[in-house]
Amino acid sequence: METETIEAETISNATISAMAWSVELLPGRVFRLVTHGSFSLECIREMLHELIAHPQWRPGRDLIADHRDLDFGLTSMTDLRIAARIHRRLDAHVGDGRIALLMGNTFSYSMGRFLQLISEAEVSAELKVFDDPAKAESWIRDHVFVPDSRSSRN
Repeated sequence: METETIEAETISNATISAMAWSVELLPGRVFRLVTHGSFSLECIREMLHELIAHPQWRPGRDLIADHRDLDFGLTSMTDLRIAARIHRRLDAHVGDGRIALLMGNTFSYSMGRFLQLISEAEVSAELKVFDDPAKAESWIRDHVFVPDSRSSRN
C-alpha cells in the first residue's frame, strides 16, 4: 500500500527537468555522488539503487553526496519524507556508514537538515549536512570503515 502512495506522490515531481548524477569511488573506499538538475524522487530511488549495485559498494561505506548543483526549489517536505522512506527501505544495503550531504546554498542546506532530522531514527547511516567541501571530506575521512555484518558481500 505504501508503494502505491509513493508512486502517486512521485508523479508531480517526476515531470520536472531531469536530475542527473555520477558515482565514483575515491581513495580510502569513500564514495562520491555528484548530482545536478532538479530534485526528483524517482531519480533518488534510481540513484540509490545504482549506488548500492556498484561492484565496490558494501553496506557501511562512507559517502559524500555532493548536491551543490541540485535544485531543491520545488521540493516539498513531503518529498523529503518520501526520500527518507526510500533510504529506509534500502537501509540494509546502505548500512551504517557516514553520509555527508554537501549543499550549495542556504535553502538546500535547510532541506538537507530536515532530511537529516527525519532520517536519524529511521536509518542506520549517520547523516550530516555541510556547506564546506573540506569539512565534509574531513568528517568522512575521520571515520573508519567497518563492513556491515548484515551483508554477505563483504
